[in-house]
Amino acid sequence: MKSIFNNNEYFSDHYLNASLAGDCKELLDKWTAVAKQENAGLTGAAAKARTPNELLKGDKGLRIKWERTRAESFSEDTVGAWAHALLTVLGYTPQAQNLTILLDGKDEYSVPCMLATPEALNPRLVAFVVPGTDDDALQLPSPQPGKSWAQLIDDLFNQPQHPRWCLFIQGGCVTLIDYNKWFDKRTLTFSFDELYGAQVDEEYRLTAALLHADALCPHTGSCLLDTLTDNSHKNAHAVSTDLKKALQECIQLLGNEYVW
Repeated sequence: MKSIFNNNEYFSDHYLNASLAGDCKELLDKWTAVAKQENAGLTGAAAKARTPNELLKGDKGLRIKWERTRAESFSEDTVGAWAHALLTVLGYTPQAQNLTILLDGKDEYSVPCMLATPEALNPRLVAFVVPGTDDDALQLPSPQPGKSWAQLIDDLFNQPQHPRWCLFIQGGCVTLIDYNKWFDKRTLTFSFDELYGAQVDEEYRLTAALLHADALCPHTGSCLLDTLTDNSHKNAHAVSTDLKKALQECIQLLGNEYVW
Protein backbone atom coordinates (compact mmCIF):
# COMPACT_ATOMS: atom_id res chain seq x y z
CA MET A 1 0.00 0.00 0.00
CA LYS A 2 1.38 3.36 -1.00
CA SER A 3 -0.70 5.63 1.22
CA ILE A 4 -0.81 3.75 4.56
CA PHE A 5 2.36 3.54 6.65
CA ASN A 6 2.43 0.84 9.32
CA ASN A 7 4.85 2.49 11.76
CA ASN A 8 6.65 -0.05 14.01
CA GLU A 9 4.00 -2.59 12.99
CA TYR A 10 0.78 -1.25 14.41
CA PHE A 11 -0.52 -4.35 12.65
CA SER A 12 1.76 -7.17 11.55
CA ASP A 13 2.95 -6.44 8.01
CA HIS A 14 1.64 -9.78 6.74
CA TYR A 15 -1.81 -9.10 8.17
CA LEU A 16 -1.89 -5.57 6.75
CA ASN A 17 -1.17 -6.79 3.24
CA ALA A 18 -2.99 -10.14 3.27
CA SER A 19 -6.05 -9.92 5.50
CA LEU A 20 -6.90 -6.37 6.62
CA ALA A 21 -9.11 -5.53 3.65
CA GLY A 22 -11.25 -8.61 4.18
CA ASP A 23 -11.70 -7.85 7.87
CA CYS A 24 -12.94 -4.33 7.05
CA LYS A 25 -15.53 -5.64 4.59
CA GLU A 26 -18.41 -5.86 7.07
CA LEU A 27 -18.26 -2.13 7.88
CA LEU A 28 -17.82 -1.20 4.21
CA ASP A 29 -20.79 -3.38 3.22
CA LYS A 30 -22.89 -1.73 5.93
CA TRP A 31 -22.12 1.72 4.50
CA THR A 32 -23.01 0.50 1.00
CA ALA A 33 -26.34 -0.88 2.22
CA VAL A 34 -27.22 2.36 4.04
CA ALA A 35 -26.43 4.49 0.96
CA LYS A 36 -28.44 2.12 -1.25
CA GLN A 37 -31.43 2.35 1.08
CA GLU A 38 -31.26 6.15 1.19
CA ASN A 39 -31.09 6.30 -2.60
CA ALA A 40 -33.96 3.82 -3.13
CA GLY A 41 -36.34 5.05 -5.81
CA LEU A 42 -34.08 7.99 -6.71
CA THR A 43 -32.17 8.44 -9.94
CA GLY A 44 -29.50 10.76 -11.29
CA ALA A 45 -28.57 13.79 -9.22
CA ALA A 46 -31.36 13.04 -6.74
CA ALA A 47 -29.52 9.91 -5.57
CA LYS A 48 -27.07 11.87 -3.43
CA ALA A 49 -26.22 9.42 -0.65
CA ARG A 50 -22.65 8.15 -0.85
CA THR A 51 -20.50 5.98 1.36
CA PRO A 52 -17.68 7.57 3.42
CA ASN A 53 -15.06 6.04 1.12
CA GLU A 54 -16.87 7.48 -1.91
CA LEU A 55 -16.98 10.89 -0.23
CA LEU A 56 -13.30 10.64 0.62
CA LYS A 57 -12.54 10.08 -3.05
CA GLY A 58 -15.10 12.26 -4.77
CA ASP A 59 -16.35 15.05 -2.49
CA LYS A 60 -15.62 18.24 -4.45
CA GLY A 61 -15.49 20.52 -1.42
CA LEU A 62 -12.96 18.29 0.31
CA ARG A 63 -10.80 18.04 -2.81
CA ILE A 64 -10.86 21.82 -3.41
CA LYS A 65 -9.72 22.45 0.17
CA TRP A 66 -6.99 19.82 -0.25
CA GLU A 67 -5.65 21.41 -3.44
CA ARG A 68 -5.69 24.85 -1.81
CA THR A 69 -3.81 23.81 1.33
CA ARG A 70 -1.31 21.76 -0.67
CA ALA A 71 -0.62 24.75 -2.92
CA GLU A 72 -0.02 26.92 0.15
CA SER A 73 2.27 24.39 1.87
CA PHE A 74 -0.36 23.54 4.47
CA SER A 75 -0.62 27.02 5.93
CA GLU A 76 -2.49 27.43 9.21
CA ASP A 77 -5.69 28.76 7.67
CA THR A 78 -5.92 26.36 4.75
CA VAL A 79 -4.91 23.16 6.55
CA GLY A 80 -7.53 23.89 9.20
CA ALA A 81 -10.26 24.18 6.55
CA TRP A 82 -9.18 20.91 4.91
CA ALA A 83 -8.93 19.09 8.25
CA HIS A 84 -12.42 20.30 9.21
CA ALA A 85 -13.86 18.99 5.93
CA LEU A 86 -11.97 15.71 6.25
CA LEU A 87 -13.15 15.03 9.79
CA THR A 88 -16.73 15.77 8.71
CA VAL A 89 -16.49 13.23 5.88
CA LEU A 90 -15.12 10.75 8.42
CA GLY A 91 -18.25 11.04 10.55
CA TYR A 92 -17.10 13.47 13.25
CA THR A 93 -18.43 16.88 14.27
CA PRO A 94 -15.29 19.02 14.43
CA GLN A 95 -15.34 22.13 16.58
CA ALA A 96 -12.20 24.12 17.41
CA GLN A 97 -11.77 24.41 21.16
CA ASN A 98 -9.22 24.50 23.96
CA LEU A 99 -8.48 21.14 25.52
CA THR A 100 -7.39 21.03 29.17
CA ILE A 101 -4.62 18.56 29.99
CA LEU A 102 -4.09 17.64 33.64
CA LEU A 103 -0.63 16.92 35.03
CA ASP A 104 -0.34 14.65 38.08
CA GLY A 105 -3.93 15.48 38.95
CA LYS A 106 -2.92 19.01 40.03
CA ASP A 107 -1.34 21.28 37.41
CA GLU A 108 -2.96 21.78 34.04
CA TYR A 109 -2.56 23.58 30.74
CA SER A 110 -4.72 24.17 27.68
CA VAL A 111 -3.99 23.40 24.05
CA PRO A 112 -6.07 24.15 20.94
CA CYS A 113 -7.59 21.17 19.15
CA MET A 114 -9.88 20.69 16.16
CA LEU A 115 -11.99 18.00 17.82
CA ALA A 116 -12.55 16.48 21.25
CA THR A 117 -15.40 14.00 21.43
CA PRO A 118 -17.66 14.28 24.53
CA GLU A 119 -16.48 12.69 27.76
CA ALA A 120 -19.69 10.65 27.84
CA LEU A 121 -18.58 8.94 24.63
CA ASN A 122 -16.25 6.03 25.24
CA PRO A 123 -13.79 5.54 23.65
CA ARG A 124 -12.95 9.22 23.22
CA LEU A 125 -10.94 10.86 20.46
CA VAL A 126 -8.97 14.12 20.14
CA ALA A 127 -7.71 15.67 16.89
CA PHE A 128 -4.84 18.15 16.57
CA VAL A 129 -4.07 20.10 13.39
CA VAL A 130 -0.55 21.44 12.83
CA PRO A 131 0.50 23.64 9.88
CA GLY A 132 3.62 23.02 7.81
CA THR A 133 5.24 20.06 6.09
CA ASP A 134 7.93 18.80 8.50
CA ASP A 135 8.88 15.13 8.17
CA ASP A 136 9.08 14.56 11.93
CA ALA A 137 6.21 16.79 13.01
CA LEU A 138 5.69 15.10 16.37
CA GLN A 139 9.05 16.49 17.47
CA LEU A 140 8.06 20.07 16.60
CA PRO A 141 7.37 22.50 19.45
CA SER A 142 3.76 22.30 20.61
CA PRO A 143 1.70 25.27 21.84
CA GLN A 144 2.81 24.37 25.38
CA PRO A 145 6.23 26.00 25.99
CA GLY A 146 9.06 23.53 26.44
CA LYS A 147 7.15 20.54 25.08
CA SER A 148 7.20 18.86 21.70
CA TRP A 149 3.98 17.47 20.28
CA ALA A 150 5.14 13.97 21.25
CA GLN A 151 5.62 15.11 24.85
CA LEU A 152 2.23 16.79 24.83
CA ILE A 153 0.62 13.55 23.66
CA ASP A 154 2.46 11.74 26.47
CA ASP A 155 0.76 14.17 28.88
CA LEU A 156 -2.58 13.67 27.14
CA PHE A 157 -2.42 9.90 27.61
CA ASN A 158 -1.00 10.04 31.14
CA GLN A 159 -4.15 11.71 32.47
CA PRO A 160 -6.42 9.60 34.70
CA GLN A 161 -9.32 10.17 32.26
CA HIS A 162 -7.50 10.04 28.95
CA PRO A 163 -8.88 9.62 25.44
CA ARG A 164 -8.27 6.37 23.60
CA TRP A 165 -7.43 7.94 20.25
CA CYS A 166 -5.58 10.95 18.87
CA LEU A 167 -5.59 12.06 15.23
CA PHE A 168 -2.51 14.14 14.46
CA ILE A 169 -3.03 16.03 11.19
CA GLN A 170 0.02 17.67 9.63
CA GLY A 171 1.61 18.11 6.21
CA GLY A 172 -1.11 16.29 4.30
CA CYS A 173 -0.88 13.26 6.58
CA VAL A 174 -3.10 11.91 9.35
CA THR A 175 -1.39 9.83 12.03
CA LEU A 176 -3.68 7.58 14.05
CA ILE A 177 -2.34 7.36 17.60
CA ASP A 178 -3.73 4.67 19.90
CA TYR A 179 -3.28 4.94 23.67
CA ASN A 180 -2.73 1.17 23.80
CA LYS A 181 0.22 1.36 21.38
CA TRP A 182 1.55 4.91 21.68
CA PHE A 183 4.24 4.16 24.26
CA ASP A 184 5.66 1.52 21.89
CA LYS A 185 5.53 4.16 19.10
CA ARG A 186 3.26 1.97 16.98
CA THR A 187 1.00 4.16 14.84
CA LEU A 188 -0.66 4.30 11.44
CA THR A 189 0.05 7.23 9.12
CA PHE A 190 -2.20 8.00 6.14
CA SER A 191 -0.63 10.09 3.37
CA PHE A 192 -3.31 11.94 1.45
CA ASP A 193 -0.75 13.07 -1.12
CA GLU A 194 -0.16 9.40 -1.95
CA LEU A 195 -3.86 8.55 -1.64
CA TYR A 196 -5.03 11.24 -4.06
CA GLY A 197 -2.11 10.57 -6.37
CA ALA A 198 -2.57 6.80 -6.64
CA GLN A 199 -6.39 6.86 -6.92
CA VAL A 200 -6.65 3.22 -5.76
CA ASP A 201 -10.18 2.35 -4.62
CA GLU A 202 -9.05 -0.19 -2.04
CA GLU A 203 -6.86 2.39 -0.31
CA TYR A 204 -9.81 4.81 -0.12
CA ARG A 205 -11.90 2.04 1.43
CA LEU A 206 -9.25 1.13 3.99
CA THR A 207 -8.49 4.75 4.88
CA ALA A 208 -12.18 5.44 5.50
CA ALA A 209 -12.68 2.21 7.44
CA LEU A 210 -9.69 2.77 9.74
CA LEU A 211 -10.25 6.48 10.46
CA HIS A 212 -14.05 6.78 10.52
CA ALA A 213 -15.97 7.47 13.72
CA ASP A 214 -17.91 4.22 13.19
CA ALA A 215 -14.62 2.32 13.58
CA LEU A 216 -12.95 4.32 16.35
CA CYS A 217 -15.82 5.74 18.42
CA PRO A 218 -18.89 3.56 17.80
CA HIS A 219 -22.02 4.40 19.74
CA THR A 220 -22.61 0.69 20.34
CA GLY A 221 -20.41 -2.38 20.22
CA SER A 222 -16.63 -2.66 20.20
CA CYS A 223 -14.10 -0.70 18.17
CA LEU A 224 -13.32 -2.17 14.78
CA LEU A 225 -9.64 -1.42 15.44
CA ASP A 226 -9.68 -3.69 18.49
CA THR A 227 -11.10 -6.54 16.40
CA LEU A 228 -8.47 -5.92 13.73
CA THR A 229 -5.69 -5.89 16.32
CA ASP A 230 -6.88 -9.22 17.73
CA ASN A 231 -6.99 -10.66 14.21
CA SER A 232 -3.49 -9.33 13.54
CA HIS A 233 -2.14 -11.12 16.63
CA LYS A 234 -3.84 -14.37 15.59
CA ASN A 235 -2.48 -14.00 12.07
CA ALA A 236 1.07 -13.39 13.34
CA HIS A 237 0.83 -16.47 15.58
CA ALA A 238 -0.44 -18.61 12.71
CA VAL A 239 2.34 -17.41 10.39
CA SER A 240 4.93 -18.08 13.10
CA THR A 241 3.55 -21.59 13.64
CA ASP A 242 3.60 -22.30 9.90
CA LEU A 243 7.20 -21.08 9.60
CA LYS A 244 8.27 -23.19 12.57
CA LYS A 245 6.62 -26.27 11.06
CA ALA A 246 8.25 -25.62 7.67
CA LEU A 247 11.65 -25.18 9.32
CA GLN A 248 11.27 -28.47 11.21
CA GLU A 249 10.37 -30.24 7.97
CA CYS A 250 13.43 -28.77 6.23
CA ILE A 251 15.70 -29.87 9.07
CA GLN A 252 14.20 -33.36 8.94
CA LEU A 253 14.74 -33.56 5.17
CA LEU A 254 18.34 -32.38 5.48
CA GLY A 255 18.92 -34.91 8.26
CA ASN A 256 17.52 -37.73 6.14
CA GLU A 257 19.74 -36.76 3.20
CA TYR A 258 22.80 -36.70 5.47
CA VAL A 259 21.99 -40.21 6.80
CA TRP A 260 21.58 -41.61 3.30
